[in-house]
Amino acid sequence: MEIMGLIVIVILVALGIFFAVNLKMQQQDREIKQTYSDDQLASNFLSTFLQTDTGCSADTIEKMIQDCAIENRTSCQGKSSCQYVDYAAKKYLNQTLDVWGSKYKLNISGMKKEVVYNNSCGSKDERDSKFRLISIYQAGYRGTVIIRMDVCE
Repeated sequence: MEIMGLIVIVILVALGIFFAVNLKMQQQDREIKQTYSDDQLASNFLSTFLQTDTGCSADTIEKMIQDCAIENRTSCQGKSSCQYVDYAAKKYLNQTLDVWGSKYKLNISGMKKEVVYNNSCGSKDERDSKFRLISIYQAGYRGTVIIRMDVCE
């Protein structure tokens, strides 16, 4: 009878260990998938945002950013290039990441007016970040615009 009791205890301990290991493995898979997903979200948003057609004389938002960094001469929908970049960033973030409930921070620096949008990204949050550099070499101006997108956990 004592041996049967020991066998039952060993089986219960073995089942407990099995379920603990199984739960831990599933949790790690979810973390890896989430990190990859956030990384891709940041990368894809930046690529799409910069290549979006403005419907104005500057073909893309990337060209509007370049104009804002140099001269701020181009206008689109009654806005200067700097104002349009700010407007477009706000519009596309509201239509995508805000609707999806993502926490993010978008920072465009190196233009005449810096653009920063922060939606619930705290200083201690884990972040998946992507950068895009736009080098600008025109008569009398050499510089780089840095666009950083953080997607926070």
